[in-house]
Amino acid sequence: MNDDFVQPPSSPSPYMQPPPAAGQTPLSPPPPGWQTPVQPPQPDWQTPVQPPPPVVPGAPPPLQPPVYEQAPFPVPPAYGQASPFAPPPESAMPMPVFAPGQSSYPMPQQAPTPAPKRSKKPLVISLVALGALILIAVGIFAVPEFMRAYSYNQATTLYEQSSFQEAQEAFLKLEDYKDSAYWAMMSGDYVLFVEVKACYDQAKYDEALLLLFRISQKNIPEVAEWIDKCDYAIADDLHAKGEFEDAYLAFIALGDYLDSKEQANKCRYDLADKLYQSGELEEAYLLFTFLGSFSDSADRATACTVPFPASGVLFADTNFSSERCYVDFSYSANTSSYYKIYTGSTLVATLFLNPGSTARVYLTPGTYIIKDGTGYVWFGETLAFGKYGYYSTLVFDDFGTDYFTLTDWEYLELTIGGDIIGNMSTREESLATF
Repeated sequence: MNDDFVQPPSSPSPYMQPPPAAGQTPLSPPPPGWQTPVQPPQPDWQTPVQPPPPVVPGAPPPLQPPVYEQAPFPVPPAYGQASPFAPPPESAMPMPVFAPGQSSYPMPQQAPTPAPKRSKKPLVISLVALGALILIAVGIFAVPEFMRAYSYNQATTLYEQSSFQEAQEAFLKLEDYKDSAYWAMMSGDYVLFVEVKACYDQAKYDEALLLLFRISQKNIPEVAEWIDKCDYAIADDLHAKGEFEDAYLAFIALGDYLDSKEQANKCRYDLADKLYQSGELEEAYLLFTFLGSFSDSADRATACTVPFPASGVLFADTNFSSERCYVDFSYSANTSSYYKIYTGSTLVATLFLNPGSTARVYLTPGTYIIKDGTGYVWFGETLAFGKYGYYSTLVFDDFGTDYFTLTDWEYLELTIGGDIIGNMSTREESLATF
C-alpha cells in the first residue's frame, strides 16, 4: 500500500462536477463513442482511502465522485464515417489529478535491473586467438626443428652408406644440432681415409702417409696399421730402387711389423755386396760380419779380407837400401803389426810382423821415421787394418823425438811388445796420415 495520498486538484475536471443544484442545467454527457479511460492500477500502487470530511453546520453536502457505466464496445464505422476509436479532442481530454507538489504520476517501483551479463564470446575469441598465436609460435620453431631432424636422419643415412663427403657436408649444415659436429668430424676423417686408400693403390705412399697424419686415430683406429703399411711400402720401394741404407733404416723403424727385420737384413746384405763390388772391402766386411749367420754373410765377410802376410819386408826402395846400415825388429806383441819407414815424406820400406817374429831392414845412411799399424783384420797394404785399426808414430826418447839418424855402419835394434820396459813410446796417427 502506498502511503502517499493524492489530493484532488482545486479545479476538478468538468466530468467530475457534483450533481447540479435545483434550477441548474445538467452538463451534457460525453460524446458518443468515447468513454473515460480507466487507468489500470500499478502493480505496487492502490488508490488511498479518502477519510470522510468533517461535518460543518450549514455547509453543503460533500462532493461525491460520479458513477460511470461502461459503454458497449463500439461497432466499427462504415466506410467514410468517423472511427469510434478516434481520440476525443485535446480540450475534452480529462486532466490527470496530482497531489500538491507533484507534477506527474508517481513512478512505479520496479525490481532492480540486474547487471548485464558479460558475454563470454570475446573471452572465447581471445582464447582462440591466443591459441592460434601459440600454434603459430610453436610452428615457427617446430617446422625448422622437424626439418633439422629430417636432415640429421638423411645425413646419418649417407654416413651409413659410406657417402662420407655428402654426409660431412650435411652434418656441417646442421651446425650445433645434436652431435652433428662430431659426425661431421668423423665423416671428414673417413673422407681422408678414402683418399689414403686411393693414393696407396696408385703407389703414392708418401701422399697417403701425409693424409694419415691428418686423421685422428681415436676416430679411426685402423690409421695406425695403415701408417705401418705405408711405411713398409715406402721401405720396400727404396730397396727396389737400390737405396739400401734408407730402406734399411725404414724397415728397422717398423720393428716387428710383418717381416720388417728380415727385410732390413736383406737391405744390409745387398748394401755390403754393393760395397764389395766397388772395392770398399772394409765397409763390406763390417756389414757382412754384422749380419752374422744371415745367408752366407760369414763367408762373404772372409772374402772381403786378405790373409795376414808372412813376417818380413814387404817393400824396399833400392835407392835407399844398403848393407852399410840396418834396423832390426823383434816383435812379441799379441797382434800383428805393419810398419812403414819414411825419410821425409818418401816411403822407403814396409814390413809385416806377426806375434813372435823378427825382421831386418837395410837402409842407406840418413834420417828416418817409423810408423806402426796394428789390428785384427788385414785388407792389404793400401787399407792395412782398415780405419778401425790403431796407427801411431814411434817416439825414441822422453823429449818426443820421432826420428832417428843412421850413419855408415850404424844399425838400430827395436824390441816391441813383451815385458821389456824401454824408452820408446808412440804418438797416435790416423789411417790417412799413416
